[in-house]
Amino acid sequence: MEIEQTSLANSIDAAGDKAKLDEVAKKLVKHKVILAEILKECVEEFRNYDIPFIEHQCIMGDVHMDEISVDQDTLDADSSIVGADTEDYSHDEGLIRYDLVFDAKIPKTDNIIRLIINVEIQVDMNPGYPLSTRVVYYMSRLISRQKGTVFTKSDYGKIRKVYSIWICPDPTKKHRNSIAEYGIVQLKAIGKVDEPVENYDKMRGIIITLNDDGMDNRTDIIRLLSTLLSTTETVNHRDRKV
Repeated sequence: MEIEQTSLANSIDAAGDKAKLDEVAKKLVKHKVILAEILKECVEEFRNYDIPFIEHQCIMGDVHMDEISVDQDTLDADSSIVGADTEDYSHDEGLIRYDLVFDAKIPKTDNIIRLIINVEIQVDMNPGYPLSTRVVYYMSRLISRQKGTVFTKSDYGKIRKVYSIWICPDPTKKHRNSIAEYGIVQLKAIGKVDEPVENYDKMRGIIITLNDDGMDNRTDIIRLLSTLLSTTETVNHRDRKV
């Protein structure tokens, strides 16, 4: 697959314009073939599937960017874009816009599991607070906003697992080339506890930090995203155009 995109350098007016970098980066990453690569590498439910299958069979409907809003009230539990509204409003906490939101389905033996995937482009690695705390907050909001759309009243068993994936194109040198994952795990139990993992494994946060040009890498996804979001390099990835 070949991606004919000569890098962000040809798409932004100035390399130092972080707002423009963020905008263009989201437009590049929203291609389904790129999202399929991210899902295969970072989301355990997709690791046994190949990229074309994920791209064409698993990513559902449109990929919604922050300028698009879908009325949650018109969505029901069978919609292909359940929870895909990119605005999340709370009277106490204000309006939140997610960079990219889309649904993904995973074929199983006799059913389909849907995950709500949230992808964020984080240009500033030092926003004045630990980035991991913001990831936790976004995951929590992606869970709580399902009430009234995915489930009603006290039917919490219908909560869908969410992923919040953060891509950091310009980290500090010591933080480059890394993938960190955060989630809920059972750490300690007294007595016999036989709680299925799927009952509490409902949120995963992933932070991916890149490098300057994609050459110094530890995984395929870091190399791909580093090159794609580079301000200097030409992107060449496999055999296909986006």
